[in-house]
Amino acid sequence: LLWSPLRKGDTVFLGDRIKTSGLSSTTIQLIESPSKLEIEENSMIVMSKGAKKLELNMLEGRVLVQQEEGAGDNQIEVTSGGKKLDVNGA
Repeated sequence: LLWSPLRKGDTVFLGDRIKTSGLSSTTIQLIESPSKLEIEENSMIVMSKGAKKLELNMLEGRVLVQQEEGAGDNQIEVTSGGKKLDVNGA
C-alpha cells in the first residue's frame, strides 16, 4: 500500500484506508451525517458503503463515533473483528 498524509480539508473516499501511527490521531467529519469519527493512535479503518449506511471495517485500534445532539438515528454500521468501538450520541 502507498500511504499519503491527510491534511485538513482532504476528502476521504469509500474504500480508503485511514491509519494513524503512535502519538497521532485524526477526526473525520461525515458530509452525509452530523457524525464525526475520532480515530485514535495506532488504528486503521476502511470506509465502505453498506445498504444505505456507512460501514467502518476496524482493522486495528480504536475509533470514537460522536453524533451531534438531536441528529436522529446514527447511520453508521461497524464490522470490528473483535475490536472495541465506542458510539456516543442520541
